[in-house]
Formats: sequence, structure tokens, C-alpha cells
Amino acid sequence: MISVVITGDQAIINRLHRNLAGIISSTLFNLGQQLEKVLEIEPGPTSHPIQWTSLKQKRYYFWMRKRMLGALNNTGAMSISWPYRRGSDPMSQHLSRRGWTTKRYGRTSVIVGTNVSYAPFVQGVGAFQQRFHKNTGWVSAPDAVRRVLSPMMVKGAVARAIVQRLRL
Repeated sequence: MISVVITGDQAIINRLHRNLAGIISSTLFNLGQQLEKVLEIEPGPTSHPIQWTSLKQKRYYFWMRKRMLGALNNTGAMSISWPYRRGSDPMSQHLSRRGWTTKRYGRTSVIVGTNVSYAPFVQGVGAFQQRFHKNTGWVSAPDAVRRVLSPMMVKGAVARAIVQRLRL
């Protein structure tokens, strides 16, 4: 829960009260955009050796690469491009390149989301985030929310929204 206490000139407080829904909407949208920026930070290179969460995950990964990513050569066999480079193949949906978006939801809510199919495994909650993605440095969604909702970030977002709405 976020609470804000405003003291000062009564005329300005009255203007704030009349514009409260817009101020809340602007604040949340701004925080959503800040969350996008944190989630879209691309980490450094993959840490090796890769720590697979399970043997099943490792097998699935290589099966998908062979099935989806191989280029047909003149014998009709699939070839696997290796080593994998982030963003270099069709499976890579560019999670770090505008993969996240903020949408308004009603007057006083926003949703930050992505349609990248594998995002839960890269930046998901708890055990959903795969070990090797965490080791590489991908920030999980809950950690990103904690960073963005720090008191300093919220205070700045509220101040920007007030200035924007009241043109102070």
C-alpha cells in the first residue's frame, strides 16, 4: 500500500483533491514505465557452466533448438546454430527490446505485462525463474517491483504527476 500525506496551501490541496484520479493514474503509469525499464535491462553474457534446473529442461531446450532453429541444409537435415547468441534466432523474442509494456486499466490502475512466451522462465516469480537465467543476471519481476516501489521512486513519481497535472 502506498500512502501520501500532503500539507500546505489549502487552495493547492483543493486542486489536488479535484485532480486526484488523474494524479494517481499518472503516478501509476510513470511507475509502470519505470518498471518496464528495469525489466528490459539485458544482463551480461551467460554464466557457464549452465546450471539447468532439471535434466528434462536441458533435453527440451536442445530438442526445441534442433526442431525450431536449425536451417535446412542441402541434405534436408537440420543444423543447429551454436553457440546461442541472445536475440540471434526466432526463439529469442527480444525480451529486453520493448518486450514489456504498460497499459492503463481503468482510471486508477495500470498493468505491466509482456506477450513473450518464455518470460515466466526468464523473469518469473520464485521457482518459475530458471536457475541459469537468475545466474546470468535477469531480474525477476518481484525484484523489479521492489526496486521501482522504493520510497524514493514513488515520491519522485508522485511529484512529477502533481507538477504535470497542476502545471505548477
